[in-house]
Amino acid sequence: SNLAKAFLIPIFETAVLDEEAVPLLKELKENGYLTGLISNTPWGSPSYLWLQELNRHGLTQYLDDVVFCVDAGRRKPHPDIFHYALERLEVSAQDTIFVGDDPKWDIYGARQAGISPILLNPAEGVVTDDESIRRLSELVERV
Repeated sequence: SNLAKAFLIPIFETAVLDEEAVPLLKELKENGYLTGLISNTPWGSPSYLWLQELNRHGLTQYLDDVVFCVDAGRRKPHPDIFHYALERLEVSAQDTIFVGDDPKWDIYGARQAGISPILLNPAEGVVTDDESIRRLSELVERV
């Protein structure tokens, strides 16, 4: 709807794509890995607008699936949204790595779903017990 789009435009305008995201996804795809994205979005905002936004950044061509909370009926960190994504990709939690930048929504959520999480933690000096990377390009060495 036009109302949803008007609400999301200022949010989309703040988006900054990690310069390593597309090269990483491209390399993973070329090496035969399935890739997906799980995202919490504002309730009531339609998936197609978020897909358009991902496409604007050149991400959709490298993603095998995208799951938004509105589609799964649950938000991260609930394990159901992770299980929903696993079912859609037809992969097991044991064969999956989830990379996220939020210890609660991403790391705790993935772990609750039986998925090995990796925290994208670019800040220097931040201490965490979680397995972490400072840059997306470091992920290639972990898979």
